[in-house]
Amino acid sequence: MAARDFAPLADFVGVVEELGLYPGSPAILASLLRAGDRLVCCELHPEDAAALKAGFAGRPDVAVHERDGYAAIKAFLPPEQKRALVLIDPPYEAADEFAAVLRAVVAGFEKFRSGVFVVWYPVKSRARVRAFFDAVVASRLRDVVAAEFLLREPSDPARLNGCGVLVVNPPFGFQGEAMPVLRALVSVLGEAGAGCGVTRLVDE
Repeated sequence: MAARDFAPLADFVGVVEELGLYPGSPAILASLLRAGDRLVCCELHPEDAAALKAGFAGRPDVAVHERDGYAAIKAFLPPEQKRALVLIDPPYEAADEFAAVLRAVVAGFEKFRSGVFVVWYPVKSRARVRAFFDAVVASRLRDVVAAEFLLREPSDPARLNGCGVLVVNPPFGFQGEAMPVLRALVSVLGEAGAGCGVTRLVDE
């Protein structure tokens, strides 16, 4: 059954189909910018950065920087706007990537406490995610939730068994709106042992 048959996914799938892009394309964000909004993209790989710059040529509201995203958090925060969404999507190729992303989020939060920080993370083994959550709880972050989708039971650490997003300063009503989307993903993509949930890790 196609994702478009599930109402919680309909708006997103509609945008993806209309633009003809893969679901993670930054062009989707660019298409949703309002008057006065800005999109700042950071890409370390030279060829990918060049492709992004070419794709956004003629868009004064979109800036592309060929630089390390972790360093850019300190450089670009706080923005001129009082509110902003900071999306961090690391490759998780380094052994210490979870620790590196947490350091970056804490540094960004201390400079920009009104910002909404969203971090994508893979779920391979539950133990590694638990360790990440423990580190988040022990950090200086406040108002943190995690939303997860499990494709299957995370029993094989060699496979990508699911993923989640860590959200600092989630918008009002986030949990209520996230759960129907997560359940729809389970219905569309889930295998045996699939599941989802939103967990509050740190209170405001």
